[in-house]
Amino acid sequence: MALPDVTPFYGGAAFSPSASRRGVPGVYLGEDVIEAAALLQRTLGGGTRP
Repeated sequence: MALPDVTPFYGGAAFSPSASRRGVPGVYLGEDVIEAAALLQRTLGGGTRP
């Protein structure tokens, strides 16, 4: 069930083939945790931590 104004994020090898993502709402983060964190930061506008 989708929530209004909420963007879901998902990732991992299970979703690696594009066919596995077909019909899945949200933003695919990929399989690399560092790249996923950077994408989340860019998308959500997060600042840097001290």
